[in-house]
Amino acid sequence: MIVGVVASLALAVLSFVRVSPSGIGYRSSERWVNEATLVVTQAGFNEGRSGGGAAVDTTLQRFSTLVNVYAALVESDQVVNLLVNRGLVDREDVSNGEIPVVATPVVSDNGASTPLMTITGSASSAAKATALTVGATRAFIDTLERRQRAAGIPPSQRTLVQPVRRFGEPTLVEPRSKSLPIIVFLAGLSATFAAVIIRDGGRRRQSEEAEAELAESVSLAPAREQSRSVPSKRPGSAPSKRRRRRPTKTTPTAPVEDTPAVLTALDSEETPARRDVDEGSTAGSRWEPRSPATTQHANQS
Repeated sequence: MIVGVVASLALAVLSFVRVSPSGIGYRSSERWVNEATLVVTQAGFNEGRSGGGAAVDTTLQRFSTLVNVYAALVESDQVVNLLVNRGLVDREDVSNGEIPVVATPVVSDNGASTPLMTITGSASSAAKATALTVGATRAFIDTLERRQRAAGIPPSQRTLVQPVRRFGEPTLVEPRSKSLPIIVFLAGLSATFAAVIIRDGGRRRQSEEAEAELAESVSLAPAREQSRSVPSKRPGSAPSKRRRRRPTKTTPTAPVEDTPAVLTALDSEETPARRDVDEGSTAGSRWEPRSPATTQHANQS
């Protein structure tokens, strides 16, 4: 889990910055702008007169009209090429039709034209935007003066373009986009959470399977013990026949007759039963062997 979060954060950072042998830089650029204000006038500062008649008013109206022409002159090839030669504009950007300098006439609150115009320069940093604005203003004035000299216009009759404000406070109009790092980070977190859920699900299934196998083995333990005590029969084998034990043959013995010789032999042998009988008998009584006649008489009776 922690590894996934750290990896997502690292990918988000790498999608925002670029690491190269020359150092660390941003993958996306910002857009800063700065602005200079110029006024179109002539020598003598007619705008400072309290009144100069119809001629002065006509001159001021003419300057308000010239602002539109001069605004277009700021974006002309002569001014742009001068900016490229001075290293303020990239030639590749110019080839692609991207001119980072814009001139705009200033309109009064009531919508009337004024002899004021602005030159705006945009760049990837505040310092570059300021430098481009000042450079574009200087390149435009140099181009205008060169054309006036080429036309042979006397200095007293030349139109002047003077900076009212050379540059202002740089403004960030397009910050670096943070949408890509956010998307990368959220995608990484989603992948991490999905991997954790899949892993936990797999572990849970393995645990449940192990518990099921354990319960099954416990329930089948008595049956296995019983099957081990009873010999198993292989499939297809004939039923085993128990081997019956044959009775032991005994040789019949001939009946022993009560002959005097036998009786005498028996009388001579002292057995435990005989001793018991002798000890339990009364004094004076004694067992005597029977005669053949007595034995025969007993058998007949």
